[in-house]
Amino acid sequence: GSGNGPGAGNSPGEEIMEAELTLEELKQLVFEDLGLPDLKEKAKKVMRSDEIVFDDVRKKRRPTNLDLRRTIEANMRRNALQKGEAVIGNIEQDDYRVRTWENKERESEAAVIIFMRDISGSMGDFENYIVRSFCWWAVLFLRSKFPYVEVVFFVHDTEAHRVTETEFFGRASSGGTMCSSVNQMALETITTEFPTDQYNVYAQHFSDGDNYGNEDDKKCVGLVRAMLDLGINQYAFVQIARAKSDLLEAYRKEFDSEERFSGVTIKAKEEIWEALQTVFDKDKEYTS
Repeated sequence: GSGNGPGAGNSPGEEIMEAELTLEELKQLVFEDLGLPDLKEKAKKVMRSDEIVFDDVRKKRRPTNLDLRRTIEANMRRNALQKGEAVIGNIEQDDYRVRTWENKERESEAAVIIFMRDISGSMGDFENYIVRSFCWWAVLFLRSKFPYVEVVFFVHDTEAHRVTETEFFGRASSGGTMCSSVNQMALETITTEFPTDQYNVYAQHFSDGDNYGNEDDKKCVGLVRAMLDLGINQYAFVQIARAKSDLLEAYRKEFDSEERFSGVTIKAKEEIWEALQTVFDKDKEYTS
């Protein structure tokens, strides 16, 4: 079910460590029908293939080495033998198949994805499951387009913090919500670390939309506009568990004709894939 915490407030809360959430199944295989919005030629960067990991999903394997198709085939074969039906589900460690190659430095298009997560008290287990799943698929998709993708993690309640990947998926708070704090931090980070003449920049903010007041909603709109004016490729607001919120409506009103903005809602696990299609392919429409 959705989070059952109190409404948005304006005071920070105490940090709480959550139990680890895992992906239940991999439901989709093909990325070919997804586009990449506003792809630009950027400066070439030398990056290494072993910079970022998703420990919560892959455990002892590396996503850059994961052979998704062979993994799914192995899972289906095992299910056929054990259950008599070749279906995808209940992925186990023995199902994973990886590709191996020698790690080498190489030039590639420079890309960065900035993940921003609301960790306030109104975000519950369902919301956190959706964030984890969406992020995993988003990175996997971007890496199918770019050999190397830098990933930055921010969390916020009333205050924003830059965190490690592990902290991003493991932190929760009992505090209120001020979404402008994380948008401000993202804007500053893009300006100082990831200038848009050198990087393809994708920013994704995950929240239930329960923000602290209309004034902060307006501030968020201004900060997102500033990021778009800098020339980022895309800003996506992913609202979880709710169909409507004042913040999402403010975004949609301001950015209705802006192709580089995506605002989607996810109210059930089955809607993750459609939301991904909307975020990464502006020709697809997703309403809920």
